[in-house]
Amino acid sequence: MSCVWELTYDDFVTSCECFRESYPEWTFQESKGQKYLSWTGVKQDAGDWAKYECHIAYSEAYRVPLLYLLKQSLSGEVAGLEEVLREPDANRRRTELGDCVTQVEHHLLLRPFYLVHPCKTGLLMGQLAAAINPHNYILAWLSTLAHLVRIPLPAFHPIEPIG
Repeated sequence: MSCVWELTYDDFVTSCECFRESYPEWTFQESKGQKYLSWTGVKQDAGDWAKYECHIAYSEAYRVPLLYLLKQSLSGEVAGLEEVLREPDANRRRTELGDCVTQVEHHLLLRPFYLVHPCKTGLLMGQLAAAINPHNYILAWLSTLAHLVRIPLPAFHPIEPIG
């Protein structure tokens, strides 16, 4: 039997607050009465500079966090999915990700972003539930996704086990 680990909105906010203690470069934003985390960074990518914007929001339908990401040139041109996933092993990663990264309208900001679909998040996190302090949910979840989408997130600290 599989365990599914879902969050209430209050648990999501608490886990985000704990995450921010270690990663103050992520800031709380609010839209439509919902808090979400936001991080923006600039890095050189294939010789050109690119701006990355990432948001962690709460899905009421799935009861898990959502990862929204956007990559743009410094002139504001939004990168396509092929460019977002462009890396030496992009073909392999695209196969691994299947259709779980899609362009959608951000449910709070009503602008296009890429979204890592949350359909398997509860199941994935259920596999980690026994080993992770619930306050570290966001850190554990983001640690599993950051390498898949190849966004330049800040280095992660090790997750403290329960006990």
